[in-house]
Amino acid sequence: FRIKSKRANFSFADLKGANLSEGDFEEATFSHAKLYQADFSNADLRMADLSAVDAREADFSNANLEGVDFKEAVLKNANFQGAMLTNVNLKGADLNKANLANTVMDETD
Repeated sequence: FRIKSKRANFSFADLKGANLSEGDFEEATFSHAKLYQADFSNADLRMADLSAVDAREADFSNANLEGVDFKEAVLKNANFQGAMLTNVNLKGADLNKANLANTVMDETD
């Protein structure tokens, strides 16, 4: 099934290991959430707030991340393969060992 949580507020939520693949999280807020090993593959996260999240080893493969705010996010070992990363804010984000293969990055800070 596909989760539809457009504009939902998940701030400070503990979603470690959650399967959120193919979900609709457009304009949702995940600020400061624990997203360790969460699966957002093929999800729609356009314009979502993922600032200061702990998303180590999370899977964002083939996700639409257009306009996402990843400011100060921990994204170590996260998988972004094939994701759309246009107009994304990555200021202060930790992308150490993240997989960015085949991503589309345009106008990204």
